[in-house]
Amino acid sequence: MQLSHAISRLKEYNIKHRLFGDHARILLAVSGGRDSMCMLALFEQTDQPFGVAHMNYQLRGEESDRDAAFVQEYCQKRGIDFHISRVDCRMQMAEHGTGLQVTARNLRYTWLHTLLSEKKYQAFATAHHQDDNVETMLINLMRGTGIQGLTGIPLKRSGVIRPMMCFDSQEIQSITDTRDIQFCLDASNEKDDYLRNRIRHHLIPLMNEIRPGSSRNIMHDIEMIKGQWEGLEAIAIHALANLSKGLDEAGGSILLDALLKIPSSEYILLRIVNGYGFTLEQCANILQSDKASGIGFQSSTHEMILDRDLIRIERRSTTRAAPVRIDIGSKAECSYGQLEITRISRPDQFSTDVNIEYISPDSLQNGGVVRTWKDGDRFFPLGMSGSQKVSDLLTNLKYSTFQKRQVRVLLDGEQIVWVIGIRASEQFKVVSGEKTVLRLVWTPNKDTGDV
Repeated sequence: MQLSHAISRLKEYNIKHRLFGDHARILLAVSGGRDSMCMLALFEQTDQPFGVAHMNYQLRGEESDRDAAFVQEYCQKRGIDFHISRVDCRMQMAEHGTGLQVTARNLRYTWLHTLLSEKKYQAFATAHHQDDNVETMLINLMRGTGIQGLTGIPLKRSGVIRPMMCFDSQEIQSITDTRDIQFCLDASNEKDDYLRNRIRHHLIPLMNEIRPGSSRNIMHDIEMIKGQWEGLEAIAIHALANLSKGLDEAGGSILLDALLKIPSSEYILLRIVNGYGFTLEQCANILQSDKASGIGFQSSTHEMILDRDLIRIERRSTTRAAPVRIDIGSKAECSYGQLEITRISRPDQFSTDVNIEYISPDSLQNGGVVRTWKDGDRFFPLGMSGSQKVSDLLTNLKYSTFQKRQVRVLLDGEQIVWVIGIRASEQFKVVSGEKTVLRLVWTPNKDTGDV
């Protein structure tokens, strides 16, 4: 490929995808290999202001030092701003317990982002090309990463741009051969130690042998999938704004009926809840479940629960909420709300607010305990002569699974005084002649609502 043609394509690609402005300072990540040296040579032929960054991971002994010296000398001879970092990648692997590729990538990107800020660059460019994109797509396909994984390597994201994505490896080789661009060979790239190398050396050649042009066809598919994903993303963003209620890191809720009216609703739900760690299968299952089922699914950090017309998401608790002691004349902070107990003169009329209850002044002489209700809990509902299980009370009131989990009970010893916000006990009711009463006030947390 002629250099002039390559430069024109690079410029057109940048304009089409708006990777960087005419006067933006770009930091080129240059390893010294063929791809990055080709990128450097092309940028030299433009008016774009740029600098070069090289990280020496000290993984290949003298070869690593040779590559660093090669890039540094190249830049110094041409007056190109040059930045270098020398790190002990293996030591970092041991400290963080991460693999080689992940550790190297984290070190590289952290340092490059630091340079952007400190040296006033607008973006840093890596030399990923079309073949890298095909390899990434195949890796993600094998791993089962879903639609987004099939969109390949992002052209730009978080200060990173990939201007060489307009070339494939053969075109880059043609440019370096035609212009006699010097570069360093990394012997590790010829080994099959990593999945990417095995795909590059064996799978892709076999695919192109079976079906000539397979790589280009996959690259075309990546572009189409990327466009479809962006459309789905736009729908999801709109859905997030219109269907969700108070979604944040802790959780929130999603309007079920409105979500079901959207095509491919399980994918939209996945996009909305992806940050909470849920899978496509879980999203599909919850949308196919009966509204009244109260079915729930767990990720490593959150729970997603079907609550009639809502899909509720909340952070998983690693431990059951501990019981909380409370004395007369005090307040107690509990999960889902606050309880206050005060002794007052008997009012002429009791409040009808479900979160306010009145009990006999002889109750709670040794204080009380607030805890989560449990299977088998039984009490004597106010106005009834017999006892009833708390679970039956909640079922009769048609409480959803999510609502049931929020219910707390107030105990006097082993006896239930109040199923908080729902029903007091006949055994602790205010009787005729009592001049004072204990007033119980429950204040639900704003993000949970009344239970």
